[in-house]
Amino acid sequence: MEDLLEELLQIKTSKEQLTFSVYKLVKTLNRPEVYAGVATVIIEQISKLYSDIAAAYDTQLSSLEPAVNPRFTAVNNAVNNEEDNSLRRVVNSLENHLEAERMQKLMFAAYKKC
Repeated sequence: MEDLLEELLQIKTSKEQLTFSVYKLVKTLNRPEVYAGVATVIIEQISKLYSDIAAAYDTQLSSLEPAVNPRFTAVNNAVNNEEDNSLRRVVNSLENHLEAERMQKLMFAAYKKC
């Protein structure tokens, strides 16, 4: 599920894109009432990643002195470590949810529809 989530984040670069795509997909399914709840959980969890990624970049860049040019790799590594931790937390939450199987199906379908 982690790889699928990473791919989905690369394709849907904002919470708004993800939300639109997932709910549009839910409307086409046989049981939209069941999948609407699943979609809500997916969006709530993945939205944390969009927020965490933005916060990690802001934190890394704001802590730098303006007169000093930071090494890109140092900033990038710190941001990537924070993204990895956030990603693992979200994946763990989704995998341990009662509707994990439906979540994975819906995420895969959203990825394939891109």
